[in-house]
Amino acid sequence: MKKAGFLKNAVAKETGFYSVKGEKLKGVKLSKEFCDEWNGVKKAAAKKSSKKVEEVVEEVLVQEEAPVAEQPTEE
Repeated sequence: MKKAGFLKNAVAKETGFYSVKGEKLKGVKLSKEFCDEWNGVKKAAAKKSSKKVEEVVEEVLVQEEAPVAEQPTEE
């Protein structure tokens, strides 16, 4: 958006343009979209849940001892 003239440093609100100090420079009814564009507010992308839900899976490992084959003793 190109800003020119005495309003180039103004802040847009829904009731008009204001100086940085808060003085009303021009009284005009403005839309929220126009105010956001004038003030440089960037729209956030559609928010997904910001909390990550991690699924924790616990595996229980059971160690089974393998049967030990008895070796024949040589006598």
